[in-house]
Amino acid sequence: MTQAINEQARAVDAVRRAVARIDAADFSAYSGGWVEEIGTSLLDAVFSIQARYHSRVPGAGVYNRLEAFRKAYQEAVNDVRALSAIGSINLRRIMGDSKTSRRYKADCVVDAANALLQLDPPVITAADARGRDSKELDKAYMSVQGLGWVTAEYFRMLLGVPGVKADVMVVRFVNAALAADGLGSVEARAARDLVIRAHGEEGHGVDLITYEHAIWRTKGVL
Repeated sequence: MTQAINEQARAVDAVRRAVARIDAADFSAYSGGWVEEIGTSLLDAVFSIQARYHSRVPGAGVYNRLEAFRKAYQEAVNDVRALSAIGSINLRRIMGDSKTSRRYKADCVVDAANALLQLDPPVITAADARGRDSKELDKAYMSVQGLGWVTAEYFRMLLGVPGVKADVMVVRFVNAALAADGLGSVEARAARDLVIRAHGEEGHGVDLITYEHAIWRTKGVL
């Protein structure tokens, strides 16, 4: 038991020290998500799966397409009912034909929107989502084939709920920090927990989401 506790403490300290080497500018780079836009947040969470987020090419990259969606469907940026009504085909025209688990991401978005609407009471707006238990939201989101816990948490983060998106970049950073200290690698859930604990010990004056984003910006390179 004592050895396991010591190993955990070493792991947290390794991550904390690695974060301390991140450029200070990266701790002010987070744009804030889509706190009052549940429709945009849902699209972001799903379409960012294994995708290029930013692009200098007009119409390419998740972010550019989200901005196009926001202009084309202003009624749906914070209304899950309106998002569902747009339908998969129209969403694909703006967001593209990318897939996750062999399903069109647009289909996953519509299914997730409908799952949120089937809750009692239904989740329609960003405020509705923030007022609900995270486990209930995650269960609805993950009921959709192709969607998992990492992007379920990211969806809530985009709405302003503290969390860590334990994607490839974050896990790679954590494992690089552990390797530098002679420790073994961990899976996504353990990496998430280490980031949360490291932030609790030394948060660099920012909230957890901003802290995680600074880690993500390193692309996993120490």
